[in-house]
Amino acid sequence: MLHKRSKWPWILALLPFLLLLALIPTRAFIRIYIENQLGPEQYTEFRKYFDEPVTLPEEWRVVEPFPADLIEAAAQFAEAKSALLKSSSGGIIWKEHLYGGLKNSGDLPPDKWEKVHSIISEHTEVLDAYSKLVDHPNFELAVLPIDSKWGTLDLYKISEYTKVLCLKAHEDAHQGDLEKALDSILTVFRGARHHSAGTLMEYMVATVLVGIAVGEVEPVASRCADPTLLRRVLSELNELDATINQEFPSSPLLSDAVGQLRIFKRLGSKVDLETPQPPAGFNRQALRIQIEKYPDSFTHLERLTKSGFLRLRLRLERFAWQNDVVSLLFLSQELQSADAWKSLSGFEEDALRTAQQFDLARLFLVKRILEMEGRETPTTVAELVPEFFEEEPLDSITGEPYKWDAETGEFVASNAND
Repeated sequence: MLHKRSKWPWILALLPFLLLLALIPTRAFIRIYIENQLGPEQYTEFRKYFDEPVTLPEEWRVVEPFPADLIEAAAQFAEAKSALLKSSSGGIIWKEHLYGGLKNSGDLPPDKWEKVHSIISEHTEVLDAYSKLVDHPNFELAVLPIDSKWGTLDLYKISEYTKVLCLKAHEDAHQGDLEKALDSILTVFRGARHHSAGTLMEYMVATVLVGIAVGEVEPVASRCADPTLLRRVLSELNELDATINQEFPSSPLLSDAVGQLRIFKRLGSKVDLETPQPPAGFNRQALRIQIEKYPDSFTHLERLTKSGFLRLRLRLERFAWQNDVVSLLFLSQELQSADAWKSLSGFEEDALRTAQQFDLARLFLVKRILEMEGRETPTTVAELVPEFFEEEPLDSITGEPYKWDAETGEFVASNAND
């Protein structure tokens, strides 16, 4: 009796061929779709990101290992942070309430100062570890531990600890120890140092930390009657300026990818920063390593997102990262959307505004120093060179000199009247 042969072996044998046929037109279909979305001119610029090789600047390509004592300090901070999370009684709302109250009034009733002291005491070990870490001369944000859930820096936790440092600064100032208070504020500034080829998260963290710290300079420095101490603070802020107020990258996506690759290289991954390649090639390298090292970050995002398209994109990135078209064109199509670019643009504006406030904080210190020394404040910033600045600080938003406001007796932004 003859047995009828199954068709399944034939179908299985043809399946790879059928899949190949389906993938062959994928590139063309996606290109047509993206071009229709962007329009011919914008699409031509968009394709350069995928087609035109670039050579990275030397300072981006050279990745020196972090010193052993800096890595040890980062590990001690991570350990202290983990211990605090296990033992903490919470109090996040209290921290925010007290921090906001001090920013608004500069003082608190006695029972609130007791609460401030309690919060600072609870954070003593983690603040000591954080201070030791960021005080290291080779510190940069890239050495901070990466959150395995998101595969990036934990902005929320870093900003929370720096706000507690600011509470400590206010407590020290309240008790009359202005030197310790100002050093706590400088610690917040020191923690914002980052490399020019940093990830967008590093730029964001730096902007947030500088934004927090500049708001503390005037209320604390106003209590200080020691011009020598304020000169020391100003001198360090001048030195920190170049490493905490980095110019926003002209190609933020490329900088983000290279920043990730620099971190991964220090963690032992094989990366190629030397070979000229299209910017998308660096994105692709970073994406592959991130998926391998931090797969949970993609799984977590899939659960959170309500967008079917985004879930599909995340799965394609996780399982088909080898295919430049499938992973990166989907990723970049989303980043090309109006909302994503508006977000990046707003991020750049925030960074420029924070740099502006940093300059105004330095100018306030100059005014305070001159007041205590019994000298008049010049009405142009140029007159403060070279005693206080090597070169005249210019408004980061307008590129113009800061102006003197005779009514308030302070330097103001060059576009203050606008």
